[in-house]
Amino acid sequence: MNKKKKIFLITGISLLVLIAIVGGTYAWYVWTTSDSDTTKIVAGVGAATVTFDGGSDINANLRPVSDKSKGIVKNISVKGDTTGLVFNMYLDITSIDTGLKDESFRYELYKGTTKVKEGNFSDSYLTSNTVTCTKNNTNHIVLLTNESISTSKT
Repeated sequence: MNKKKKIFLITGISLLVLIAIVGGTYAWYVWTTSDSDTTKIVAGVGAATVTFDGGSDINANLRPVSDKSKGIVKNISVKGDTTGLVFNMYLDITSIDTGLKDESFRYELYKGTTKVKEGNFSDSYLTSNTVTCTKNNTNHIVLLTNESISTSKT
């Protein structure tokens, strides 16, 4: 190989490595959710009240995190006005980028500090763990079924 080709090859490889490092660093540090994005939505359903901190949608720029405390957290509370009420909870999949359909893109549902459901968004998991809602033709993951609602009355 002549000297010109070697210099061109080394420059090209160096440039690619630099682009990969800058792109990876940028992807790691992008995170736009903040406390200013937190809102509360309260919806009445029959004799129950459902509250979603930050709204019912999950919209965020994602980045890899080392533990769940650094991930996206949605606090959901359900209170009943009468005793004996039960509810189901679903995670509706309205759109998901192909790049996120991977085992490393995960969700966990906690009741207090107890994990009650976990999963991922890989194609194989979604194929075997989603149900299609006939009313709106939306695929969703069943998170809770026949969960008792605590009453706000004493």
